[in-house]
Amino acid sequence: MRLTRTNNVFRAYLSPDGITWNELDNPLTIPMAPTVYVGLVVCAHNNGLRCTAVFDNVYISSIINHTAPTLAR
Repeated sequence: MRLTRTNNVFRAYLSPDGITWNELDNPLTIPMAPTVYVGLVVCAHNNGLRCTAVFDNVYISSIINHTAPTLAR
């Protein structure tokens, strides 16, 4: 999955192989401040249980000219 932000416009993409990317639905516009914080979340969906997860191949990019990022190999 890839999520891009250009100003206040967000786009989501899926790829079966990490090479060919398909945009999901329409872009979503959310007014936001220029600074954002990025995080990954996991939830057990049960207050009595603890959940763990492993995230792999996470890549975060900031591009000055506000163009969509590409994945590094």
